[in-house]
Order: sequence, then C-alpha cells, then structure tokens
Amino acid sequence: MIKIFLLIFGILFQSNSFANCSKGRDTSKIVVAGGSITEIIFFLDSFHKIVAVDTTSNFPEKAKNLPSIGYVRSLSVEGVLSLKPTIIIGENDMGPPNVINQLSKTSVELRILDEKTNAEGIRDQIDCVAKILDVDEQINKENLKELNKQIDQLKEMSLKNAGMKKNGLIILMMQGTSPIVAGRNTSGDSFLQMIGANNSMNTFDGWKPVGKESILLANPDFIIITKRGLKTFGSIDNFLKQSGIDLTSAAKNSYIYAEDGMSFLGFGPRTISTALKYSKTINEKSVTNR
Repeated sequence: MIKIFLLIFGILFQSNSFANCSKGRDTSKIVVAGGSITEIIFFLDSFHKIVAVDTTSNFPEKAKNLPSIGYVRSLSVEGVLSLKPTIIIGENDMGPPNVINQLSKTSVELRILDEKTNAEGIRDQIDCVAKILDVDEQINKENLKELNKQIDQLKEMSLKNAGMKKNGLIILMMQGTSPIVAGRNTSGDSFLQMIGANNSMNTFDGWKPVGKESILLANPDFIIITKRGLKTFGSIDNFLKQSGIDLTSAAKNSYIYAEDGMSFLGFGPRTISTALKYSKTINEKSVTNR
C-alpha cells in the first residue's frame, strides 16, 4: 500500500506546477531544502536572501551558520514556516509527502525542482534558480563562463576515459561491517558515468549494503568513499583492513579516495569541478600504468 501511495503521489507531484522556473512572486526570504540548491544560490551571489537551509546544505562554509530546518527528507511544517519565508525552494526528494501537501496549501510559494544527474542538468538547474530569483541574465552568463569551460573539458575527458573501461565503486557509508554502495540509478552511478567510468556494482538498483566477497569479486579499479563513511575508521588504511577489501586492485594500487559526499553526489555546481578532478586523475593514472 505504501508503494502504491508513493507512486500515486509521484504522478500527481510531477503534474504540479511546483517545478516551474518562472520568476518568484517574492524571493526576499528563501528557505532552501537541498544542498545543491543552496550551492546554486551562493553561486548566483544571492545568498543574502536565504533565511534557513536544511542539514545537507554544508557548502560553502557560510551556509553552516544559517538557521536549520532539519533533514531535507524529514521536514516539519512548523519548522519551515517558523522562519517566515516568502518562498520555499526544494530538491525533488524534499519531504515527507504530507509536509509537502500541507506547505502547498499555505500562502507561501513553494517550488520543488526536478533533478537531472548530469552536467547539463546542473547547468539547467542553475538557469532555473536564476529565473526564479530574477537574476540578471548577463550576470548569470558571466557566472556560468567558467562552469561551461569545465563542462566542455569534462565531456572531452569522459570520452577518453570511456575507452579505458575503468570500473569504479562509490561507498556512501558503512552498515555494520558492510559498505553501502551505489548500484544503478543512483547519484553515485551518475557520477561514475560523468567521469567516463563503469559502475562495478551495476547488477542491482539503488544504494545497498554489500559484503566484502562481492566487492572482491567486482574488483574495482578505484574506490571513492565519502568522508562521512571514512570518519569512523580514521584513515584509508584502517578502512581497507577492517572492511576486508584491501585485496582489490583499487587498494593494491592506492586508488582509494575520500571525498565530501555533497561535492560529488549532490549535483550542485561543485559536482562539475569534482567530476573533472576525478576524470583527470583516472586518465592520468591509466596512461601511467599502460
């Protein structure tokens, strides 16, 4: 029944006007539910309008000093409205559904933006937020200049990497002794596609805990773990030994990287530069090892 409800809600939700990018009625006091949107608003130099953010909004550093409305997927109506926003802008996983329903019935404008987990999708998201906030078109173009250069470089590097057929593994966190890894149709899988790598865990959908045997069998060429996931181990060496995946090619060749989760899984402006960094790293090491 829960799955049926969520399916029906999703269909109704997609047909709602929340996701439109037209100019907001009043954008003087913004509550943001989603780290990628917070990054975009800072990118557009409109951060002075933000009155509160959710807990995934950890970048830039200034965002951490803003009042919090809680986790993006478990918000409360009272918590959001207590900040007296004129507009609420959220990611498409903002929730829970009953809170969205209640907020949509208030006088506060609510925009929930569609997410596309690729480079062009990030640029589209920036354009959408710029239109909602009525950012001067010329200013937005200036802001996007460097980002567009990075996107072009990323596309070129990704094509080169695709021919090398490198397999990557994305680890979100640990569940007991099992890493929770990115399968198909996840932000981790999309990130690997962006940098021109294959997902070594492409036999299932979603984020799932897997045993060390499965990881050893997949034998990824490189592993990226979030800093949050690595934190309890203290170091990459301790993580490899305690998780039992120190026999993978990635571990043997020291191709293990710890990265801030939102920087590569959040699909805000930072994800472009992070993807470019890793696409270059993979390419350089692959060429060196030939």
